[in-house]
Amino acid sequence: MFLGLTGLGFSQENNEEITAVELAAVTVSAPNSDYLANVQDQDTPEVVQQLQNRAALLDVTALLEYDKREKETFETVFKATNGSLIAFYARNGQIVSSMENFKDVVLPLTIRKKVFEVNSGWKISRNKYLSTYQDDRLIKKLYKIHLVQGAHTKTLIINLMEEE
Repeated sequence: MFLGLTGLGFSQENNEEITAVELAAVTVSAPNSDYLANVQDQDTPEVVQQLQNRAALLDVTALLEYDKREKETFETVFKATNGSLIAFYARNGQIVSSMENFKDVVLPLTIRKKVFEVNSGWKISRNKYLSTYQDDRLIKKLYKIHLVQGAHTKTLIINLMEEE
């Protein structure tokens, strides 16, 4: 058996002409970060946030189907197993409007607490999440929650736009 050891090294010269270089500050953000800031909060279901992030990061100007001369807006549909997000992009790639419609989402903890504070003993049978973004602001964000207690049923509508 042969064992070899080698020492690797390099010489360091005393170079007194080293100067510091200062780089300009750069801010990196998603192309549609304003959209995300408007539509996402603690009351947005996780599955919806995932599609919103995909919509915000999509560069529609790089798609083969995109032709900025063809129309004012470019429509793209993002789908999940329980709903969809339809995003409309301006010619420059910015999201100008979106519509979200989801069924039976996992309700955020804040929403579940609101429901059960007032409806003790009831169970959630199904729900729907609806949201609309237009003109750089969220104009609709609500939950329709169907409750059941034995033979009794009722529907709650939690309009998150009224709470702001």
